[in-house]
Amino acid sequence: MTEVSKPMALAKLETIAGGTLLHDLVGQSSIAKAAAQAQTASKMIAGFGALSLVDRAAEAARNIDLITKVSGFNTLQDMLREQDKRALMVSQILRIGQDLDFAKEKVAVGLFGVPQDHLTGALSLSALMRHSRWANNLSVHAEAATSLLSTLRATEAVKLATSANLITEATRGLDLGRLGLLSPLGHDMDRTTLKLSAFAGMIETIRSQKAIENSVATLFGTWRSHDGLPSDYWRSRAVRAEHYARAEVDSGLISAPNAVVVEALVESGVVEGRRTERGQVVAAFEVGDVRVRIAADRAPSAGFAAIRAFEIALRAFLAAQLEPIHGPEWFARTAQGDAVGQAKRRRHAALVAGEDKQPLVDYSELGDLIHVVTSKSGWPIFEPFFGRMDMWKVDLDRLIALRRPTAHARKTDGVQLAEMLLTIRRRMADMGRTEARAAGWDDDA
Repeated sequence: MTEVSKPMALAKLETIAGGTLLHDLVGQSSIAKAAAQAQTASKMIAGFGALSLVDRAAEAARNIDLITKVSGFNTLQDMLREQDKRALMVSQILRIGQDLDFAKEKVAVGLFGVPQDHLTGALSLSALMRHSRWANNLSVHAEAATSLLSTLRATEAVKLATSANLITEATRGLDLGRLGLLSPLGHDMDRTTLKLSAFAGMIETIRSQKAIENSVATLFGTWRSHDGLPSDYWRSRAVRAEHYARAEVDSGLISAPNAVVVEALVESGVVEGRRTERGQVVAAFEVGDVRVRIAADRAPSAGFAAIRAFEIALRAFLAAQLEPIHGPEWFARTAQGDAVGQAKRRRHAALVAGEDKQPLVDYSELGDLIHVVTSKSGWPIFEPFFGRMDMWKVDLDRLIALRRPTAHARKTDGVQLAEMLLTIRRRMADMGRTEARAAGWDDDA
């Protein structure tokens, strides 16, 4: 069988370590030798920045040693080749979607005979770990998850349960999703984590907006962040807790500190993540072309970055839909009220400050984009992507309100953090499913 190429092996090792690794590691045919090499290197490299090369090399040593114990592989090449095959299996399970009989057949015959050159496009290791987490949680705790899935139609429940079981089977034995990343979160968060896993599984496998909205409701009840909240809500955690309790927000989210909420988001498979050398779990997820990392002690700044990245991704999505209709000046032709005038004033101020000139839409705000989407001419275009207009407005209002504390470096609590991440994950999934939505997949009749 064709050997794993050095560039491929290096890329996989970088993902495993969560950072840049020494190229020398790839030259080691034995995992044990690679671990020893990383241990030695960690003592020799001069560090720099918050996450130094020393930290990364030491982390590489620990992860490689852990993988050795868990996987039972003798060489790096064997381990990486097997990981690629499992990643391809999960990719195909997710891709074939509705055709569950075909998925079962593929798992039955196995995909381990797929030639190496057919493995392109398989999931990254971090994505494979994320899918493994939500699938494993739903499979292992199937009885407890039943009540969370009770609002699904029969075909939806079968699809989610089958996909979870297939992905769990596809990743069995490799166990890359649970390489000692997280410790048990405790009984109070176990139910919360399962609810989060149900949400993660639904946005990957079920295309019903109603099902996803019901999943969100199991976590947030009737709670929705918005700009009309009283000032003491933003200042006092105790006041926020009262608001959350009245809205029947999940009790685990209300009481948990940010660090535990970040761990739950990673452990549930909502987002990717890893544990740093300092023992802190850092969540990571893709927002358009930006990879956002969120640590508990930097939730406000990371939250602002995540919402900003979503805003940029939304602009690009709107441009892709509207520019073929209205041309390069699509924003000026579709914006409502004084949005164009305000954007022009912001651009003028930026040019005076010495910045390069950018398209006018780059000086818009989320509120302006809401009106572009929900206008009389815009909504017929965007309804197939975003579903109900009222829920689309609610979600964008959430992000506008949540930007308020993050933009001003106020403390962000666990409910706000989870609300922001789930809203962005859901709406990014909407924008990424163009072909399926164009085919009218969200038929809840």
